[in-house]
Amino acid sequence: MIPLPVRALAAMNARTYLELKGGIESPPNSNEGFWIDLFKQKFGGGKNWAWCMYYVQFTLDESYEIYTPLLGWVNPFDDMSLSERGHCMSVWRFAQKNGRLSIIPADALLKGEKIPRHSIFILGRADDTGHTGWTVSHWQDDGNHRNDIIKTMEGNMSNQIGTGTYKLSSLMDRGLKGIIY
Repeated sequence: MIPLPVRALAAMNARTYLELKGGIESPPNSNEGFWIDLFKQKFGGGKNWAWCMYYVQFTLDESYEIYTPLLGWVNPFDDMSLSERGHCMSVWRFAQKNGRLSIIPADALLKGEKIPRHSIFILGRADDTGHTGWTVSHWQDDGNHRNDIIKTMEGNMSNQIGTGTYKLSSLMDRGLKGIIY
């Protein structure tokens, strides 16, 4: 499990980049830009590579850089190769196997499992590509969990860091694999 203080600080860092307009592609549709390049370079991401997971990993890594010296907490993703840390589906597979991370599969969310604050959501596609971001909040519908509302903060969303508000059913339709925390 990624400790809540680490996730909360990572989400705060993510919000800071959003408010600074730090994740805007330049030129548009290039997967490039000053902050975007920094997110990718830290983990070996290449030119024009999708960057949503690099954004998540960068903000998470910044948090661990503070908490590791203070409390000895170690980033479980440090066990991955740098190139894998930027690939959504590689991170999802790693989280499923790694005993230090907690996951909630998508089907459990449909059964009413609550998403912990400041978690990482993973969308996956048949071609092994995906998308990710931070969950900001989760409002549950007591009757039909397909109508639950999830707010997110995401990199590589319409060429920038952005926020989204989705019904759980919409994320399921887009290939939600689950939640990592």
